[in-house]
Amino acid sequence: MQRYGELFGCGWKGVVASALAFSFAHITYWNPVAVFLTFAGGLLFAATYVRTRSIILSGIEHALYGNLIFTIGLGHYIYSGAVRIG
Repeated sequence: MQRYGELFGCGWKGVVASALAFSFAHITYWNPVAVFLTFAGGLLFAATYVRTRSIILSGIEHALYGNLIFTIGLGHYIYSGAVRIG
C-alpha cells in the first residue's frame, strides 16, 4: 500500500490492486480456483491492512484463512507441491 499509494490510493482501488497482485503471485499453481480464492483472500487481507495498518495482523489473518481452506477440504486447490513447468 505504501509503495503504490500514490498510484492507486488506499481506498478500494488500492485494495483491488493489492488483491490482484496477491492473486497473480499464486498463478504458478496453474489452477483458476486457486487464483479466484487468493483474489478473495487478497481483498480481505488488504482491507484489514487499510483498516488497521498492521502487516502482522494481515499475516495472522492469512495464516488463519489458509488453515481454514485446508480444514474444509479445499487445500488441494491451493497446494500442489513443487511448481511444475511445462
